[in-house]
Amino acid sequence: MPTSWPELRLDGAPARGCLAVALALGLLVPGGLTAAEVGDPSSATPSPAEAAPAEPSPEEPSPEPAAAAVPPPLPGLPPVPNVPSPGALERALSAWRAHTDGGARSLKAGRWKAAQGHYRSALILDPSDPEILSGLAEALERTGAARRAAILRRQAVELAADGEARAERWTEVARGAEARMLSTEALDAWRRARSLRPDPAIDARIAELRKVEAVPLMSPRSLCPGLLDAWGCAPSTRPSEGDLRCTCEIERLERTRAALVGGIQDTDPYGITTLDEGTLLAAALIRVRGTGLALLDTRYLAVETGSGGWQLVERVVEGWQPGAAYTARDGTLVEMAFRPLGDPGVHGPGLVVRVVNRAVDGDFESRTVRRERWASLIVCHGVGGLACVSAPTARRREVRAMAPGAQATAGDMDWVVDARFQADGALVVSNRGGSLPDAMQGLVGAHPPTALADLPQAVVTPLR
Repeated sequence: MPTSWPELRLDGAPARGCLAVALALGLLVPGGLTAAEVGDPSSATPSPAEAAPAEPSPEEPSPEPAAAAVPPPLPGLPPVPNVPSPGALERALSAWRAHTDGGARSLKAGRWKAAQGHYRSALILDPSDPEILSGLAEALERTGAARRAAILRRQAVELAADGEARAERWTEVARGAEARMLSTEALDAWRRARSLRPDPAIDARIAELRKVEAVPLMSPRSLCPGLLDAWGCAPSTRPSEGDLRCTCEIERLERTRAALVGGIQDTDPYGITTLDEGTLLAAALIRVRGTGLALLDTRYLAVETGSGGWQLVERVVEGWQPGAAYTARDGTLVEMAFRPLGDPGVHGPGLVVRVVNRAVDGDFESRTVRRERWASLIVCHGVGGLACVSAPTARRREVRAMAPGAQATAGDMDWVVDARFQADGALVVSNRGGSLPDAMQGLVGAHPPTALADLPQAVVTPLR
């Protein structure tokens, strides 16, 4: 065994990167290679001369076995047991090149799934290559996996080799955030790129997004008095015993780029500017909380269209405990974001909201408890008329007896669908589990934005 490790070289140049390190550490053995090819002496077949130990001569004493030369370990790493042969390294790097080139060609040809397969295979060989992460992120984004793409792009930033490369990765993060209508996140990414690489084009994007962030909007707090009155909340100045003492606050506010000009505008031949009412400018999540003989913590969705101020859509997240046994409501907001639906130059972005709610109801007459869990998808858009459409995407219901001996009624239900948006804005729904009722079979399939109101059990709220 050599006392020093040979430099791994390929085509006259040192083999660098995570792939070379993995092979040098013996952590990666490409398929089809023998143990002897990667330098494992314990698995290689010995020659006949090596298999038969030489007998010492009578005149000479048996020599003490010499200690095997052990190479010094790399700093921070365990001792290296194996060294790959040039052929093994050549084959692994050849596979890496084939997958990276194949991913780039598939991206250029618009074959997003094929590109994902190539880049995932390349990541197995070299998981620290920011170019591969960036390519996979683009392929995922093209198929609707924008969240996963955003995560990969930020990983590529961390793995970039120098400031120039990190600046380029930050611009990719910024463009991805703008595609998801996340102006605040995009502005932060552009600023990070600008700190690493001065560029007039980046300065222009920062200036435009700063205008969007600075646009003053009528406050959705104007809806609070009506919500507090609907729950019978006492005036904050003189609450009486037994009254709900409530607060109303804006928990979340999302704005679109169209908010900069108050919507999509058009100028007629006479120079009169009119507003396209099929434009969403902003969305707010309004939280109402109360304490007293009951506990209240619920959230409402409101939107601003630029033509009629803020409008209440519906109560999206449940949260209510009246103080009675076996009765409660609670829920969770899963997603609230603007995304392109239809032609963005005509309809503007659409708002997508996903929520999950739970309920427990006790019936003391029948001595049963009904537990329910349901998920809903809410889409607000201007395609075919400005409206918000709410449709169920999961339902689980079970009825159980309160105590042993009580008879529970039938009525169990358990189903869930997977609902994803395509690049053209169409909603594709597939059955993910459970038994979908006959009345809900119409959920499965592809639905363009103009047909979302036709989904089973859909609730449509026209907007001003």
